[in-house]
Amino acid sequence: MTYNIADTPMWIWIGFAIILAHAAALLGWYAFEAIRLPKPMKTVDLGDSLVELWVPNRKLRVQENKIPCTAGAIIVPVAPDMKMVAGIAKWVRDSTANVVQEEALEVAPMKPGSAFAGAGGRYRFGTAILAVVMDDQKRTSHEWIVQGIVNGLEQARLKEADTCFIPDMTDDLIQQPKSITPEQRRQTCEPVARAITDGILAGRGKVQVIRIWLRTAGTEDIWLAEMKRLEAEANAPAKAA
Repeated sequence: MTYNIADTPMWIWIGFAIILAHAAALLGWYAFEAIRLPKPMKTVDLGDSLVELWVPNRKLRVQENKIPCTAGAIIVPVAPDMKMVAGIAKWVRDSTANVVQEEALEVAPMKPGSAFAGAGGRYRFGTAILAVVMDDQKRTSHEWIVQGIVNGLEQARLKEADTCFIPDMTDDLIQQPKSITPEQRRQTCEPVARAITDGILAGRGKVQVIRIWLRTAGTEDIWLAEMKRLEAEANAPAKAA
């Protein structure tokens, strides 16, 4: 007995077409999301914390000075007076409609290395954390940045944030003159990047996902080198064993 495909009832063909249409739509949605959603340039698993490097990339819609995605907290640099007058600190202040600034001034002054958690920015970050990484003269040090990051991550943990953005603080920590050449900026970035990653290593485990955010392009290679150093640190115990 032979079966003629032409004898297949129309309702079976319709059902088959509907199934294929749904499958195609689902695959198309997955493909669209894979292209549309921004992604970190590099990720390092420290075991107790995941560290991501986010850089400006217009193809993935991660643009300069635009936060790539939401997070439970963000850590920004300030001086002991806790004033958020420029750079990323001002952006965070404006994102909270000045609420976090008013909160921070109530606890000012704070000593270098300490951190304060205040109000968040709607649809951007749940908690704004001010890390005191400068003195009254706007001078900074490796130790202050490390301690500011560690204490900032601890504040994020106390606020039950599972993700935390740490922006590149290079532009915020530059002394006079404010206008510098790209090469001078890179020279300033290198010790800042080293201090921030040292702070992340010292504060690992406090927050599940730590997102380093480069707001401007031009120093990606410096930060990638630091990410590789983090990776080496993470793998060192396993190699030793």
